[in-house]
Amino acid sequence: MVIQLFRLIDLMMILPEELKRQFQTEVYNYKEEKKMPFVASIEEIGIEKGE
Repeated sequence: MVIQLFRLIDLMMILPEELKRQFQTEVYNYKEEKKMPFVASIEEIGIEKGE
């Protein structure tokens, strides 16, 4: 849903290069924040014990 919104916004606006780069950076950072790697339960136990 969010990606579709970004695509719509991208189609509707024309930005100067500097603002375009800033926008792309913000989108990338948002996507990176939302990544949630799978961690097996045994790995969680090791993480909690500091191993």
